[in-house]
Amino acid sequence: MILMVIVLILLIAGMFMDSVTVMFISLTIFLPVMRELGWDPIAYGTSKAAVIHLTKQQAAELGEIGIRANCVCPGPVDTKQALAVHSPEIRAAYHDAMPLNRYGTEREIAEAICFLASERAGFITGQVLAADGGFDATGVGLPALRV
Repeated sequence: MILMVIVLILLIAGMFMDSVTVMFISLTIFLPVMRELGWDPIAYGTSKAAVIHLTKQQAAELGEIGIRANCVCPGPVDTKQALAVHSPEIRAAYHDAMPLNRYGTEREIAEAICFLASERAGFITGQVLAADGGFDATGVGLPALRV
């Protein structure tokens, strides 16, 4: 019964919200159940895809008034969070999976962002820049992260 009520609320909400918001709310509600059933959560990857498509839509709609929209997709970066979360096995897997065989630095990601925001990138809009040491070029996904 509670599931039917939740679905009804989501259907009604769908009349007033965009589809991404409804999907996000749905996932938020059902994610604990998915985890209990052993299903792999998809929120992280889906949120990244949403940012990429939002960027492209912004570029299409705002370009005529001189606004450029681009996004940077960083790969693994040596941050305090990465050091705390990535085990030695995960770090080794990233090193092996990336052509440059190393984590990026915060400065390298900042420089990519500064470039896209600069006049040197004045004719670039709607683009996705993977500042990831070549990780995207080799296919995203590490077996070490699927455990």
